[in-house]
Parts: sequence; structure tokens; C-alpha cells
Amino acid sequence: MTQIEFIYNLDSYEEGLSLILDKRYKNQKTMIFCDNAKKSHELSDSLWKQSGFYPNIIWSEQLSSNHVPSEDFLIGDQFNKNFDELLINASGQECLFFSRYEKTVELVLTSDDEKNSARDRLKKYKELGYEVKLIDAIN
Repeated sequence: MTQIEFIYNLDSYEEGLSLILDKRYKNQKTMIFCDNAKKSHELSDSLWKQSGFYPNIIWSEQLSSNHVPSEDFLIGDQFNKNFDELLINASGQECLFFSRYEKTVELVLTSDDEKNSARDRLKKYKELGYEVKLIDAIN
């Protein structure tokens, strides 16, 4: 069963990525779920600028679900069977294919809209029988 973790009180998705990637999830095939192209490019740029090394590729129509990129991070909104270890949800919305991953991390920003959406996702996970770990980014 997929492990679910919520990291909340974040000022930005970029902050969330910088807090967790190097410390916990380095060298895993990671899908960063992002629901639009502009945000995908912003997150990709932020990964290239961080002090760690986070080679990434943005999902595009040219990539098939069988494509095996050498990068460890795939950013976009499509499932790829080669990135099934970790899903980081940086969309503020539900990711319908979360259960295909060993672990899902939900990043929750401080805005009221983000918090309300996260509460709905948290409630749904619990109703489906998932145990959820909650982490306050401020602490």
C-alpha cells in the first residue's frame, strides 16, 4: 500500500522540494506531479539551481510511457512506469494515479485554497484506508 505523507506550511513548492529531496529522496526515480506547463518549467528551473544535483526532464507529448530517461526526476502530469518509487504532488490538486507509487508526498502551501484542497485530499486518503503522516515544515 502506498505510504502517504503531507508536508504543510510551505511558502512555495520550490521550498518543499529543497527541504526534502537531498535529505530523504536522493537517487530515487521520482515523479513530480505538476498540473501545468508553466509551473513544470518553474520547478525544473528551481531544481537545476539548487545546490544538490537534481537532473530532471519535463513530461512532453514526445515521451512515451515506455521511455526510460536517464534523469532521476520527471516533472509533469502523466504516469510513467519507470518513475514509480516516489510521487511528489506539487499541484495543489488530487493526483488520480498516486496509488501506483511506493510513496506519495503531498506539498501543502500556506494559502487558504491550498489548505482546503489538502484537507479534502487528506480526508479521501483516510477514507480509502491509508495511514497518513503529517509534517509541519516550520518545525
